[in-house]
Amino acid sequence: MPTLDETDETYRKVWNSSSFTSFLMLDYLRSLGQTSWSDFISSKAFNAPLKGRIRTIVDSLPEAAIDNICKTGSGRCTTFTFTVIRNMSDGGRDFMMAGRRNHRATFTTDGVVVDPSACKVFKLVDSDMHTAPDKRTWMMENIESDTAKLYYTPNIDENDVHWEGFNRFESHYDGMKVCLNQLLTANSFVLLFRSCMEDGTLKFDGMLRWIPKDNVMIWTEDIEHQGSICRKTS
Repeated sequence: MPTLDETDETYRKVWNSSSFTSFLMLDYLRSLGQTSWSDFISSKAFNAPLKGRIRTIVDSLPEAAIDNICKTGSGRCTTFTFTVIRNMSDGGRDFMMAGRRNHRATFTTDGVVVDPSACKVFKLVDSDMHTAPDKRTWMMENIESDTAKLYYTPNIDENDVHWEGFNRFESHYDGMKVCLNQLLTANSFVLLFRSCMEDGTLKFDGMLRWIPKDNVMIWTEDIEHQGSICRKTS
């Protein structure tokens, strides 16, 4: 199993060589539906039958097709974590992918967590918590056992702490299929800007969100608090 430093090195390589975006995966789904962009995003064409047809194809995608989608690491959180673990020296065989609503991360039963929203690889120990600069926090129950479970909370408020558990997938590929299918029901799509500071700190610098039904692009400098500038698209 790779060391924590080796895992972090792989994480940083993928971070610096890829983009956090919905658009590449969205274009892949469009190609599966064999439809034009204008029809794909129109409310009239992008209806239940089209979604159902694409979902059926996604559910039966071979592993090689998913490997090809993730070969650069560009995509959403699932693509990033998938690419990190697949680029490890042992293929990430000790990492399990797990999901929480629309988000995925990977972890090992001994507490190592790969989650792009944390902006780093970290390791949890019993009764330990990892808190990101924006106060998002992770913890793990039953570390060092087969029942280890990862939890997350958006922020720590002593009066209202709400932990959300990650549920494991049977395989990394199942997590990718869930991610692709969730894009079929999304009503907005994003591009997050990432950087690496001089001291080595990884961070997000802003987000561009596209809302097709409103014909709007939204620029957000603070991706947590949604302060934004809106522009109508042509």
